[in-house]
Amino acid sequence: MEVYLTTCHINGKQYVGANTHENPDYFGTHPELISDIRKYGVNQFSKVILEVTDDVNLLMKLELKWQHHYKVAADPMFYNTRYDSKGFHNYGKTPSNATRKKMSDAHKGIPTGRTSSPMGVKARQKLSDLYKGKPKVWTWLKCPYCGIEMQQNNYAKYHGDNCKHKP
Repeated sequence: MEVYLTTCHINGKQYVGANTHENPDYFGTHPELISDIRKYGVNQFSKVILEVTDDVNLLMKLELKWQHHYKVAADPMFYNTRYDSKGFHNYGKTPSNATRKKMSDAHKGIPTGRTSSPMGVKARQKLSDLYKGKPKVWTWLKCPYCGIEMQQNNYAKYHGDNCKHKP
C-alpha cells in the first residue's frame, strides 16, 4: 500500500492519493484528474511514491500527513480540494451481525428485479389468478412473403406488411 504524488506535465497540477494495490498505472480517481488524463493522455502524467506501508490505518494517516505537507486544500495547483482520506474507511472490514441486520431491514420491502414492474404487486396477482388453470392458446400466423410461421404477437413488427421480403 502506498501514498503517491501524481503530476500532470501539461498544466503542472498535482494530486496526493493513496491506494492499496500498488498499481504503477493508477494515478488517482479525482474527477478532474481523470478528465485531464483523458484530455492529455496518460503519458503526460507521472507518479512518485511518497511512502509505503502494510497497515491500512497507517496508510490513511500517511495520506493525510502528505496532504497537509503539501497544503493541497489551499493550493489551486492540486487536484485535491480538501484534506481527506475517505477511500479506505471500510477496507478489509466485515460488517457485524447487527450491521448486517440493519442493512437487511433497510432493504426489505424495496422491489427488485421483475417485481418492480409499474403494474404493481396486486395487479400482477390479479392477472395471475385470472389465467390460472386456463390452457395457453397461441394463434399462429404465416407470413405470405417469407413463409415463416410465428405467434400472432410477433407477427406485426417484422412480417406481413413490414416483411423485408415484400416486393
